[in-house]
Amino acid sequence: MKNYIVAKLEIADLVSKVIADKYGAVSSELSKPNNPDHGDVSTNIALQIASQHKENPREVADWIVEQLELPDFVAKAEVAGPGFINFTFSDRYLIELLKEPKSILDSKQGQSKKIIVEYSSPNIAKPLMVHHLLSTVIGQAMANILDATGNEIHRVNYLGDWGTQFGKLMYAYKNWGDEATIKADPIPELLKLYVEFHNKAEEDDTLEDKGRAEFAKLEQGDEENRKLWEWIVGLSIDEINKVYKRLGGIEFDSYDGEAFIEPELNDLLESGKAAGIITEGEKGAYIIDLEEEGLIPYLVQKADGATLYSTRDLSTIKHRTQNLKADEVIY
Repeated sequence: MKNYIVAKLEIADLVSKVIADKYGAVSSELSKPNNPDHGDVSTNIALQIASQHKENPREVADWIVEQLELPDFVAKAEVAGPGFINFTFSDRYLIELLKEPKSILDSKQGQSKKIIVEYSSPNIAKPLMVHHLLSTVIGQAMANILDATGNEIHRVNYLGDWGTQFGKLMYAYKNWGDEATIKADPIPELLKLYVEFHNKAEEDDTLEDKGRAEFAKLEQGDEENRKLWEWIVGLSIDEINKVYKRLGGIEFDSYDGEAFIEPELNDLLESGKAAGIITEGEKGAYIIDLEEEGLIPYLVQKADGATLYSTRDLSTIKHRTQNLKADEVIY
């Protein structure tokens, strides 16, 4: 089956032969229209000829279309605007193209990019939900197509594996959890502990502070909490991988989540403050002021010094573009 490039060349050759009978040898080039409603490929050759021969470009375009004997992979040729000729491929041809991903897009020899594609990205210690399916399938499909067209692809599952919720889970495990029970059915049992913490916190207002204290210990490198965190993350990844295996063809080059970027947060905050991009807000918190863009302030550091998802997201962007030298990052 002829690929996209060959199909374009064949149409261009047909147009050139028709034109040669009346106007002499003229090279006809086709391009992809910006608007998909304008067909799959288009040419402005009629405008060029009309300008050279002082004729009406629309009439020239109509004449060219009338003379064409369309191949079976072209459904129709139409004249649009001042004299553009738009060609639409047949459904049968497009279905055949889909069976050969490398044929879908133009070859980009010498233009390969380093592209990071982030997708799926569930939270640790929680089940994969139906809303994760969209990101997982579209992300994998996009990564596959970009890979098939000659780019260097890095597939990232950016896990939600850091934050105060882990302090709450650790407190719950230490006080009410059982290792064997969790090993037998990791995600549901971890979720039960997290829910139990919040239920008890409604009756005991000291629990929130105790959860935050456990996370603070984790941030500060406490050995016990670090080992517990690694155990929970490992169990969670094993469980979500079972779901990916059932979906088929889902793969990642890394599971570097929020925790991965934690050591680089201070550099982001300090450089942002030095540049005047990150400024002090209310009660000692730090923000990015977006008033000129008509947006609310973007909180990146709480008054107690704690960072947020927003801080980690910004630092991850910086790491991917400056450290990993990615040309594009797709979320």
